[in-house]
Amino acid sequence: MAFNVNQMIKRGLESGVAKTSHFEVQIVPPRALGVDSNRDELLLYRADSVEIPGRTALTIDQRFTVNGPINKVPYAQVYPDVTVTFLLSEDFREKEYIDNWMSKMMDTRPGIDSFGSETGAFNVKYFDDYKSTINIKQFDMNGTLRTTTKLIDAYPIILNGVQMAWGDDSLAKISCQFTLRYYTVEKHAKVTEKNESEEVVKKSDTNLSATVDQNKPILVGFDQREATISPSNRVFTGLASGQ
Repeated sequence: MAFNVNQMIKRGLESGVAKTSHFEVQIVPPRALGVDSNRDELLLYRADSVEIPGRTALTIDQRFTVNGPINKVPYAQVYPDVTVTFLLSEDFREKEYIDNWMSKMMDTRPGIDSFGSETGAFNVKYFDDYKSTINIKQFDMNGTLRTTTKLIDAYPIILNGVQMAWGDDSLAKISCQFTLRYYTVEKHAKVTEKNESEEVVKKSDTNLSATVDQNKPILVGFDQREATISPSNRVFTGLASGQ
């Protein structure tokens, strides 16, 4: 069969292509910070770059027959750390947020007891208090939410410094490395048109109770961007490069 460009475009590209700039990072505040989950926009619109994680299968070599080839048999999976880069505000509030978060993991600010001695420094805190969920959302060309990668039991382990220089007038950024226990991927269905003026947001999962808040009605007559949680202005106004 001869090479056919039209067939390649029709069958190979009919599902569209993903843009690396169409994303947002939503960090659910850990319990120890005592921050209302509805006020999580502090870092939401400041995430400049992120890598959607992959995973690695750990294997052992096993020969199933006496003289046959060696098979690699998986026995565990490893999920790599995820680095997120944030644009810094003038008051460095993003850095302060991560600093406070890491202080809830291991206290580095000692207290003073009644005898005037330092106490309580470098004590490890409870895991359930500082773990969090990080949602990496990916949008299509129209700004419709398509996938959500959830980093489960995530927390920062490395907060890099901020490089400052008189000869450089670029935007100040800070990168933070998060570790995670594992991740899940939630697929979102495309918006289905009922007629010219009415749209219904649909989920691809059959178990709606696991992914949709039953207390919230299905939105009819709204754009998909209004039905999702605060899609980033970066997707629609071109704040990020690459659009």
